[in-house]
Order: sequence, then structure tokens, then C-alpha cells
Amino acid sequence: MGHTAYNVTLPTIAYRQWTLGYAGSVIFTPEESTEYAFLTSGYRAVRIVNAATNEEAGLECRYQVPQEVCGSLRTAVTADLEGGIDYRVDFAAVVPQPATFLLVIEETAHDHAEQ
Repeated sequence: MGHTAYNVTLPTIAYRQWTLGYAGSVIFTPEESTEYAFLTSGYRAVRIVNAATNEEAGLECRYQVPQEVCGSLRTAVTADLEGGIDYRVDFAAVVPQPATFLLVIEETAHDHAEQ
């Protein structure tokens, strides 16, 4: 099964002429209630909040992805999310991390019961 990778570019955080880092958000609306993994290239902070209430979704785990496992993805966080709810996924990175990165969102739990 193929994966969809999104190219995300975060706005710059600058002080005078110096670039300090990058931060921004995307909206994610899961189709079903389950645990999701948010995998990113590079190393960046990730926070997930309910877009309507600003209540933070508790992150279950944070993983470092070894290069031998995946050549381009470096970190993963997992969270239990409710289907049909809009979530704001906040990202932040400090220099020398780039403003642009890959984002892959995958369901981690699949029901493989035999029919």
C-alpha cells in the first residue's frame, strides 16, 4: 500500500536579519477514530490540538526513525484522534533544520479480523 507524502513549508521566525527557525500549522481531519502516526523528515517539534476547542491531544509516543528503516523520514509521533474532528497540527523547527519537510500521516492500528 502506498503512502502519501506532503511537502510542508513553514513560515520563517526572524529577528531583524537573522532567521531563528520556522513554525506553522496544518489542519488534519481523520476519517475514523484510531491512533495516527505523524512522520516527518528532519527533527521538529510537533503538537496536536483540537482546532475548535484548543484542547491538546495527548501524544502517545515519539520515535526516532533510523535511516536504515526509512531514508527520508526521521521522527514520528503518535496520537489517538477522533474521526470527523478537525485537528491543528503545529510544527516548529530551529535553524539549521530547513523550512520545508515531508509529512506522512498513517493509521497505526488496523483491524485485520477475518471475515
